[in-house]
Amino acid sequence: MQKITEKITVAGHTAELMGYTIEKKNDWGVQDKHATIIICPGGGYHFVSDREADPVVLKLITMGYNAFVLNYTCQVRYPVALEQLAQSVKLVRDNADEWNVREDKIIIMGMSAGGHLAASLGVKWNSDELKQMGYKPEEIKPNGLVLSYPVITTNKDFWHQGSFEQILGKDGIEDEKALANQSLEKLVTKDVPPVFMWHTFEDKTVPMENSLLFASALRKAGVSTEYHVFPHGPHGLALANEKTARVGRPEDIEPQAAQWVDLFHSWMQALLK
Repeated sequence: MQKITEKITVAGHTAELMGYTIEKKNDWGVQDKHATIIICPGGGYHFVSDREADPVVLKLITMGYNAFVLNYTCQVRYPVALEQLAQSVKLVRDNADEWNVREDKIIIMGMSAGGHLAASLGVKWNSDELKQMGYKPEEIKPNGLVLSYPVITTNKDFWHQGSFEQILGKDGIEDEKALANQSLEKLVTKDVPPVFMWHTFEDKTVPMENSLLFASALRKAGVSTEYHVFPHGPHGLALANEKTARVGRPEDIEPQAAQWVDLFHSWMQALLK
């Protein structure tokens, strides 16, 4: 196992990309290169949730994936976090040989507001917006998205207002053009990579309509999508087991929703073929 820590600075704001990659062990019969997951934890763009970081990395490693957490900068305006994620993908791809990464299997996993960040790169990786910032699409393209109870829409019937206030400011959320550029279901094209996504029916913080609207847009664009809605569980379940349950919150242990991990693994195995 190889531990990697890198700093990524955008507009004076520094993010940390930390993770573990599986080293070459040919005498064990282990493949040289592995699919790699970059995790964007949630936290409403106000903070980065620890519960959705280290426990998830450790789980992914046991499943045979390289895994990183992007501790992106919060409480800053768009597009700082998006650029930090784009540069993270490029960094991992540029170091594919040294870090034993399959260049064509770099997956972004995002939870809650981190799901908005992940999906933002998913819909914008080849956009004029990022090209004008100097990014080359082939360098920052994610090869798949894994979205857990993601923030997606700025439709005020379903939005998570606090997330958008963090990246746009309270004045910015009154700007219809700026809001439209963050309502990701409106930006879906056929070029979005394959998506695995899940939500819970009982989520009151980020209603499931967020993922439902995204799934509908993906369907219309012809993007391969696996989408699960579990009947029970609050927002922010992470692994939905005792490893990520909050103190005094037994409802965070939800066995049915915890199945998402195995379902994701099956989806990944199909993607790797």
